[in-house]
Amino acid sequence: MADPNPAMLIDSPEWGPVPANQVLVMFADGRTEADAQRLAQQLDGKIVGRFAYINLWQIEFPSRSADDLRAALKQAGAAAGVESAFPNALLALAGKLTRKDRAIRGGRWQDKRVHTGLGLAGKTLGIIGLGNTGADVVRLVAPFGMRCLAHDPYADRALAGALAVTLVDMTTLLRESDFVSVNCPLNEQTRHLLGAAELALMRPRAYLINTARGPIVDQADLTAALSAGRIAGAGLDVFEREPIAPDDPLLQLENVILAPHNLCWTDECFLGNVAAACAGVLQVAHGNPPPHLVNPAVLERAGFQAKLRRLRARA
Repeated sequence: MADPNPAMLIDSPEWGPVPANQVLVMFADGRTEADAQRLAQQLDGKIVGRFAYINLWQIEFPSRSADDLRAALKQAGAAAGVESAFPNALLALAGKLTRKDRAIRGGRWQDKRVHTGLGLAGKTLGIIGLGNTGADVVRLVAPFGMRCLAHDPYADRALAGALAVTLVDMTTLLRESDFVSVNCPLNEQTRHLLGAAELALMRPRAYLINTARGPIVDQADLTAALSAGRIAGAGLDVFEREPIAPDDPLLQLENVILAPHNLCWTDECFLGNVAAACAGVLQVAHGNPPPHLVNPAVLERAGFQAKLRRLRARA
């Protein structure tokens, strides 16, 4: 069988029906969850490759409970984005880059003495969530000579040891860190994991960086802490509600750096995600189990195994 030609849905206001048995690669760049649910009505029984923004595993497909046919492929290349996302926020905050930029644009050259940056050598970085992304963050800061703490109840202790990361409880991490990086997934246990009580434990000179998911941090409590100067600042790529409202008080604060959930967007990140999504879809189209499954249990189902056999016979 010749390689199928995936349907690519890019910035189209009307997706339209996907032909039966069509292999589909879903490019969900900035779609809302409502958009995803609407699209899901057309995707049952299809091979789905997910790229970027929408959390595919949160989409309720109509036949989810009895589905033996669907394979949902998550992106494999997104982790590469941490190479840009976290260091961008860390270095901009430590160097007070945006304040320096605003000062010189405002004709306040003399303010250069006010906005002296922070050296990173010997500073403590606290990482909430020592999974793949958290481990990448540790590797990225190694040249800066930072001490790394991590809090993760499910952490691989052997990995932590290999990375020279000290595993601590949340209270210790917040009290001792100069920079706190949020790298855990969003779920019922981590929603509003950081609120007023937790932020109050941070040092007045400490910074919070969230490149994970907005609702992990109580945004109202963070805004209050930043406004009162209880922490030095924050770098936020994610928010409780996206897009952020134009009248959100965070937008008025000088000690916060904001990005529209795109700090990891680079040419390499996009190319890596596209290649991984397409490769995974083509694996299934040729009757082979794909890597990076959101729903790996589907591989054990008789219906899916039968589908793979049919695809192999046609290949």
